[in-house]
Amino acid sequence: MVLLNNKPNNGAAQGTEPERTGNGKSAVGEIHEVTTIGDKSLENSIEPAGNEEPASNVSEAEGQLKKLPFPKSIFFIISYEFCRGFHYYGMRTILVLYLSRQLDYDDDTTTVIFHVYAMLGYFLCVFGAIISDSWLGKFKTILYLSFIYVAGSALVTLGAVPPLNLPATTFTMVGLGLMSLGSGLVKPSISAFGGDQFKLPEQVKQMTTFFSMYYFVVNAGSLISITTTPILRDDVHCFGEKDCYSLAFGLPASFVVISIVVFAFGRPLYKNKPPAGNMV
Repeated sequence: MVLLNNKPNNGAAQGTEPERTGNGKSAVGEIHEVTTIGDKSLENSIEPAGNEEPASNVSEAEGQLKKLPFPKSIFFIISYEFCRGFHYYGMRTILVLYLSRQLDYDDDTTTVIFHVYAMLGYFLCVFGAIISDSWLGKFKTILYLSFIYVAGSALVTLGAVPPLNLPATTFTMVGLGLMSLGSGLVKPSISAFGGDQFKLPEQVKQMTTFFSMYYFVVNAGSLISITTTPILRDDVHCFGEKDCYSLAFGLPASFVVISIVVFAFGRPLYKNKPPAGNMV
């Protein structure tokens, strides 16, 4: 009779060594090691990637973007620009008539004076940007150089008041020069200073809204002034004269004074970036 042994063939129990592979490990141990490595690989594939942010963090970041309020300082800048636009275009509207009818310049001279005045206001923007970025900064450039603008407007207005008997031609020419200087040096800093009030890239949409508001108020101020100043000149009679240029110049001049006061009141709210140094 043949007896069958049902016990597993254990090399240690039978006195024989288990079969070994070429690297010196037993076949059973090698299989166990491969299985362990496979399990670890499977666990690693299930774990989330370290570079991916959880959805909760993304939602939290989006919530922070929505919480950033619209800068209150913008409303002071917008008000300043409205008043400045009202003054600039109001003065230009009646300037040609004043030069030709009151100061008795011929048409050619009047045209030259008008275009030189307008050209300097844009040409000097380059120097205004250099002053702002290199030395004074945007806030001080706007505030300080606006007084030059006010001085020029005051000279033109005073020269147009007949009872004062001032040299109208001299006052007007000097006043126009100061207004061109002040306007040109201030102009490039206003919109840039408004852009500085926003935190980027979080407030890109709000900054876009600001620039839309900025150009709207400039055009609104110019539209109102070019409608109002001719009416004041023609329909109001002052100092015994048919045309009241002193009032037509005086109203825009008062607006530019108001603009400085409003702009200065917003100082505690402004974000002032220091000048970057010599840009030349």
